[in-house]
Amino acid sequence: MSYRKIVQVGASGNLGAPIFNVLVDSGRFEVTVLGRKSSSFVPPSPDVKFFGVDYSNHAELVEALRGQDAIIMTQGNLSAAESVTKNVVNAAIEAGVKHIIPSLFGADISRPPASEQDLFRTAMNILGFLKEKQNQISYTFIAVGNFFDMGLENASLGVDVRNKKVRIYEDGKPPFNTTTYDTIARAIISVFSNPDKFINRDLRVHDFYINQWDLKAAVEAETGEKYDVEYADIEKMRDESLANMAQGRVSMEHIMGLIIYVIFSKRACAWGVEDDTELLQLPKKDLQEEVRKVLKSMQ
Repeated sequence: MSYRKIVQVGASGNLGAPIFNVLVDSGRFEVTVLGRKSSSFVPPSPDVKFFGVDYSNHAELVEALRGQDAIIMTQGNLSAAESVTKNVVNAAIEAGVKHIIPSLFGADISRPPASEQDLFRTAMNILGFLKEKQNQISYTFIAVGNFFDMGLENASLGVDVRNKKVRIYEDGKPPFNTTTYDTIARAIISVFSNPDKFINRDLRVHDFYINQWDLKAAVEAETGEKYDVEYADIEKMRDESLANMAQGRVSMEHIMGLIIYVIFSKRACAWGVEDDTELLQLPKKDLQEEVRKVLKSMQ
C-alpha cells in the first residue's frame, strides 16, 4: 500500500524546493512541510500545511508528525543534520510514522570507498542510527552521486559555464555517477508509492555515468563555444582545505575542496551503470537535453 500523508522536513533550498514541487505536482500525496519557526516558507496552496517547529522540542515534533505516513528529509543545515535527524526520528517513532528517507543524497556511504572517508562521518552516523531504529521505523537510503544541476550551476563538476572554462581534476577521464533533482524527486515518489519493495534498503540511482570530458563536450555543443582548460592539483586543494579548517577557517570553498578530492580522487561517487534506477522505474534522461535545461535556468 502506498503512503499518502507525507511530511517534508525543509522544503526550500537547492534540493528541497525541486523535490517539494515534484511531490506536490504529482497529485499523489497530502504534503505537510516542517521548518524552523523562523522559516520564510509560504505554502503555495491551502492543500499544503506548514508547521514551524523547534527541532529540539520532542513534544512539539511528535504533535506535528502525528497521523503522518512517511517523512522525506531535505533540510539544508548540515551542521545540525545529525541532531535534527535523530530528534525527528525519535519523535516520528512515538507519533507512529512508518517510514523515513533521510537527507543523505550524494555519495554511497553504505559501502567503500565513500564509507572510508572521514568527510562523510556525520552522514554515516545518521545512516547507522537509522539502521539501529529500523524495527521501529523503516528507512530508505538513496545514493545519487553528484547533483547534476548543482554541479553545473556552481561549477563543482569542473565545468564553469559563467566563465567559459573547465577545471580538470586528475586527468578528467574517470567517470562518475550524477543525478538530476527531478530524478531524485521521482525516486522518492517511487519509494513512497511502493514502500514494501524498499523497506530498510540502501539504494543507488543515477541519470548519467560520465566523465569531465563528456560534460565539457555537452556544454560546448549547447553553447557553441570552446572552453579553456586548466588542470587542478586536487591533492593540493585537499591539503589547503584541511589546513584552513584546522585553524577554524571553515568556508564552502574549503568544504568543496574536500568534496572534490573524495569524488575525483577516491571515486566516492562512482559505481557504474548497474544500480537501482530501473527497479525504481525511473525514466532515462538525455544528457544534452538536461544540459540545455540547466543552462536555460542559469540565464
